[in-house]
Amino acid sequence: MRIFRTLKRYVKVVQKDRLHTINRYKHLRETDPAEADELRVQMAEHLRKVDGQLTVALGMLDRVPKHKKKVEMQIRMHSFCHYRTYLPSYY
Repeated sequence: MRIFRTLKRYVKVVQKDRLHTINRYKHLRETDPAEADELRVQMAEHLRKVDGQLTVALGMLDRVPKHKKKVEMQIRMHSFCHYRTYLPSYY
């Protein structure tokens, strides 16, 4: 199903962006704690924005009700919606 494949790709992109942001913050915390403190709020806001964009994308399934249940079932079966596990403790 094309909707599912596209959504799956989008979720992977979001996961990669989230993981990159978290890893960048961890690296800064180890190498330059002062800069990490300055960027902490911006990075947390970026993670919130990314999470909001993903929520909107998943909400778009409401526009295609005939496919919504199929896609939701595939999401549960493939368990790729575990993106929330990438949320850092400071978020």
